[in-house]
Amino acid sequence: MPRGTDSAAVLSVPAITLDAVKHSEFQQAMRDTFGAYASSLAEDMVLAPLGSRTANQALADGEPPGVVWEAICTVNELGDEIRWRHRRAHHAKK
Repeated sequence: MPRGTDSAAVLSVPAITLDAVKHSEFQQAMRDTFGAYASSLAEDMVLAPLGSRTANQALADGEPPGVVWEAICTVNELGDEIRWRHRRAHHAKK
């Protein structure tokens, strides 16, 4: 930690991470990003980063939604604006 930095202030800032993505946020991000194709993509697209499973298979196996979302973003080469859209919408509501 840099000198002069208040550790309490640093630790109190909530981190925006993909591991904390809720299932509802994942579903909304899929709909916002892929529209009518979201459910088909989750059911049919095999994702190498998930061990060659589909998003639905990975979620059913207990994979966190954030890990699944990250894989979808990576495979589809989606930029940060889309990758973090579910968190931006969440923070805009507060």
